[in-house]
Amino acid sequence: MILANLLSRLFRHGAARSASADRQALDAVLQQGYRSQRAGDDSTAQQHYRRALEIDPASVDAHYLLGALLGKRQQLQEAFIHLQQAVSANPEFADAHAALGNVHLLQENKQAAVASYQRALQLAPDNAAAHSNLGLIYQSSGKREDALRHFLRAYELAPDL
Repeated sequence: MILANLLSRLFRHGAARSASADRQALDAVLQQGYRSQRAGDDSTAQQHYRRALEIDPASVDAHYLLGALLGKRQQLQEAFIHLQQAVSANPEFADAHAALGNVHLLQENKQAAVASYQRALQLAPDNAAAHSNLGLIYQSSGKREDALRHFLRAYELAPDL
């Protein structure tokens, strides 16, 4: 869902955002990366996201997409770096905060994960995955009421999650 929102934004606004060749090239490479990732070719997606950062080292979207992918591939230190760059450059990027929470959770840093998920939910209260992951953390910490509240909200938002 998070990646689908980004792809939609890229396709909808990609050509209209800027007439510059670099911007168009960046958007094209990000779209190719996303398509590769959706097709299950994470290695090619990673190459495209890295190419996007060669075109624009400050690209928030490229840092986010690469960081989220690296987190999924258990390359947690590098994932953290890219996601941290994304949220530093755009503190209002809820999906990047949620992805950073995932990396913290995989690193077994529950306190940092909670902070990232809470920030994501402040920015996007309907993020079902963030609710679900907070529920898991709270459940493992013995905070049953908080866990139940987040699990129920996640279920309301995405029953198939």
